[in-house]
Amino acid sequence: MLIKDIDAWIGTEEGNRTLCALKACRDAVNLRGSRKGQFLVIGIGSSPKMANLTCDSAQAFFGAMLMGLPMQFNNSVVIQ
Repeated sequence: MLIKDIDAWIGTEEGNRTLCALKACRDAVNLRGSRKGQFLVIGIGSSPKMANLTCDSAQAFFGAMLMGLPMQFNNSVVIQ
C-alpha cells in the first residue's frame, strides 16, 4: 500500500488510529506463516516528522525502515 503525505497523519487522533489499524492489518498478513506474500505499507512524505514514525516508540511503525529519496523527489519514505 502506497500512502502519499503520510506525515500529515502524524499528531492527529484520527491519523494515529489509522496508522495503528494499518500496522495491525500488516501484522495480521505478514505474521501468518502459512500464507505467502507480504503486505507492505509505504508512506511518502517530506516533513521532518517522518522520522517520528520510525524513531518514536509511541508510533505505530516504530522500528520500521526510513529511507531518504534522491533530491529530485525531495521526500522520505517509510517502508514497513
